[in-house]
Amino acid sequence: MATTVASRSNVAGINLHKDKATTSAPIQPDIPKLELLGLPISPFVRKNIVVLEHKKLPYSFTAIHPFKEKDKLKEYNPLTKIPVLLVDGQPKIESEDINLYLEELAPEPTVYPSTSKLYSTKGPRKWIPFGKNSVNADLEVTAEELSRRIDKEFGPVFGGIFFQRVALPSLGGSTDAKLLAELEEMAFDILRKLEAELAKKKSFYLGKAFSVVDIAYGTWLRQGQLGGFEIDAKQFPSVALYLRRVYSYGGFKKAIKWENQDATISMIKENFTAEFTRPMIEG
Repeated sequence: MATTVASRSNVAGINLHKDKATTSAPIQPDIPKLELLGLPISPFVRKNIVVLEHKKLPYSFTAIHPFKEKDKLKEYNPLTKIPVLLVDGQPKIESEDINLYLEELAPEPTVYPSTSKLYSTKGPRKWIPFGKNSVNADLEVTAEELSRRIDKEFGPVFGGIFFQRVALPSLGGSTDAKLLAELEEMAFDILRKLEAELAKKKSFYLGKAFSVVDIAYGTWLRQGQLGGFEIDAKQFPSVALYLRRVYSYGGFKKAIKWENQDATISMIKENFTAEFTRPMIEG
């Protein structure tokens, strides 16, 4: 992806906007024109960037700020949320739904591998939503559903840490110190649970196949780190090893390299990760 010049617009010393960028990959005749709208700092945008890069799909990226450019964004998404993927000019919204579309557009390499081998049942089983009367509800889960669950569990915590410490002050607000402390305690609880799970994994979360589950975990834990929350490799060695594996893999490696060229992210890392005892985990 080509490097771009950061916008001059600045709020509280942190630039949350970036001008248009385009990939250098040639347009393939059987692939529609893909344009991703959003901001590099958005975790939901990151999930789509990783999949686009992993599948080596040609696309362009256009920065659009969900707070500063609501009227413009509303033309594509009435909810004024990012990301938006324009497919030959027609919008698709919601990060997971966009990735499902990209999986349909380019099935290989897949990011939605079968999970049937993880369970003791014979063959794939249909997922039963939480709240239904089924003793197997936790077992009957697809990669898509696992990814959505991670968003629901990790997003409010690690995304909340980033919002309180970085985003809110940049928008003229004040950090709620009590809430931030509560979120960080919740983050430690989540990491302790994840550490126990990952200690049993030899490769990626679903086995040998890189998937949207790894993308979800990697995305939210990166967002927490950018928000000044250090993941101590001594305290959570399995988490740290897993993240290095995920961040070094294909599309995620390219996405991180691209993000690190952004002036806003560089400033955030300088201001909020400088006190880490070790460098931020990036691969």
